[in-house]
Amino acid sequence: MAAPCCVLPSSQSLHLRPWAGVDVKALQQMIGILQMSRKDVTIKVSSEVITNSSH
Repeated sequence: MAAPCCVLPSSQSLHLRPWAGVDVKALQQMIGILQMSRKDVTIKVSSEVITNSSH
């Protein structure tokens, strides 16, 4: 961190750096949970569409 002026423009790398070492597994778990909930939502929506079309 000798030259912070060089780090400031790349704010993304600055934000990603602490996360990368700390909570990779936690992030993966969160992503997995999000994907699961997304699947549940799509299943619900598709089932609703099927029931509506059958009526």
